[in-house]
Amino acid sequence: MTSNNLLANATTVFLDFDGPVCSIFGGFSADKVADQLKEALRQWDAIDHKSLNSETDPLQILHAIERDKSKEVLQAEELLTRLEVLAVESAVPALHLNEVLDACKVTRREVFIVSNNSASAVHKYLALQGLTDGISGVVGRDPIPSLMKPSPHLVNKALTVAHAIADEAIFIGDSTTDVEAAHAANVACIGYANKPGKLQRLTEAGADAVVTSMSEIEQMVLRQMD
Repeated sequence: MTSNNLLANATTVFLDFDGPVCSIFGGFSADKVADQLKEALRQWDAIDHKSLNSETDPLQILHAIERDKSKEVLQAEELLTRLEVLAVESAVPALHLNEVLDACKVTRREVFIVSNNSASAVHKYLALQGLTDGISGVVGRDPIPSLMKPSPHLVNKALTVAHAIADEAIFIGDSTTDVEAAHAANVACIGYANKPGKLQRLTEAGADAVVTSMSEIEQMVLRQMD
């Protein structure tokens, strides 16, 4: 099925946040966030922090804490949420997102954010950028790390929030975990290859289609009006 057909069948659009909407750590780097999380873990004596010395992905640190069965996982998640809320103040907007939202509005498609980042950070970013009116809802990270994508939990939750069925939805994300989560929830997925190497990775992960610019999504949506 072509990406045009995927969008023709979709009345509900799910967008990942970090990538299709913005680069959340574009100004407040993920490395700094990861370092602050690791420093907190050292202070809490919550986990063998040496095993995380080279880890720069804050979300992977949450996974590691959960695997270690540390009771501090909720504290770490709350700290990460606070750091994400700070980070969105300097997040770098994705190109052509506004055009995509306008196109969805014109074609009466509802747009929801489905993210491994915290809902608090997403809501703050949308407010700062004046995007709140273009988004019908936000489904962000639950405190339990294992429920993050690639688990289908957030996508299934979004279907419930949107009052949609899987065949009516399309997920647009820039990572293989987005593809895995969408397909596990029986939702088609368009991969957004916004960085070198992602085109191959998203294709190999089984994305139903892959684009390299959000402007392609806008064109696909508007093409349904022809």
